[in-house]
Amino acid sequence: MLENEYINDILYKERKLSKNMSRGILAVNSKGNITLCTAKTPGHGNCNHLIHIQPNETENQFYERVDKVNQVLAAVEEPLSEYRRIDSTKQALLPDFDRLEISKEFVDENHDILAKHPNSAIRALVAHYGYNLEELSNDSANHVRRTMARDGHYTDKFLHDTDTYTREEAIKYLKRSGKLDKNEIRNLREKSKERKNIKDSVWKFNSLVDNLYSINKLSDENFNKLRNVYDMGSEIMHEINNNKDKTEFMNKMTSFYSMLRYSENITPQEKAHIRDNCIATLKTYTETCKSNYKGEYYSYNEECPRAVYSLYVQGHSYLDNEKRYKIYNDIPEEYLNILKSEDYMIRNGRYDFVEAPKQN
Repeated sequence: MLENEYINDILYKERKLSKNMSRGILAVNSKGNITLCTAKTPGHGNCNHLIHIQPNETENQFYERVDKVNQVLAAVEEPLSEYRRIDSTKQALLPDFDRLEISKEFVDENHDILAKHPNSAIRALVAHYGYNLEELSNDSANHVRRTMARDGHYTDKFLHDTDTYTREEAIKYLKRSGKLDKNEIRNLREKSKERKNIKDSVWKFNSLVDNLYSINKLSDENFNKLRNVYDMGSEIMHEINNNKDKTEFMNKMTSFYSMLRYSENITPQEKAHIRDNCIATLKTYTETCKSNYKGEYYSYNEECPRAVYSLYVQGHSYLDNEKRYKIYNDIPEEYLNILKSEDYMIRNGRYDFVEAPKQN
């Protein structure tokens, strides 16, 4: 009897593991724990796992690599704790690698694991020694990108970075290397200042939208500020060079338009004007943001359909107790397909086209 119970328990666990594996693959997170990775492309996009089980790898072989990962994480913990005690990468413009006592040989051997370490100083050290540069050039931590710019990696890209100090490190490197003359350096710094003004405009725009509870209480001055950002929306979206800020900006653009489209205090012409600019911004967003981006608060798969709904769906009505959507007739086919994939009724043809808003 006990033997049968033991066998049944083993079979239950195997079925449970098989069921879980169908939802993802075995992976190790930044804490060294084994979890399931459900990313569409493991190791890319929003995946932050250190390693994944390989197609031709046995579980025992994978567990051996898990042990290796945990050895690496344990090895850097002591020097990292000391580094945290005497330094703060959140306050310093650049990490102080002299105080981070991790040898180049150790990084040489373990850079693929360390490149995904949760501490930005560790990832910056990996970049400093020239490893995983393409991956780390898109790192969300300013310290990592500043380190790469200082060392002369991806300078063309970092000249357009959203972080002022990353741009300045790229300019300093080009100046030190003698690749540009004084006039070219001056022009780059002027452009960097312009980018800072754009970044400030985006920050102010996002703050205004976040604190706006009623469109009717918006002052003329603040409305004009928001309108000016809409006029430059597509250009600003081009200038923003990371998926997180792009997606947040798209979220605020959509939120404000969703509020003003029903306001009686805004003229139809003004609404149409802002809608057209928001459509142009959405187009730039879909062309420049990675479709698999998923952050802590925003994701492409949420913001893109949300923007399409707001800009192209007028509303809905009921015909013979059947809900039918009213969709503006200027909707591109790719956006209509997004609506169809998101909404069962639209997918089954329960919609009618209506005239789109016009500025004149």
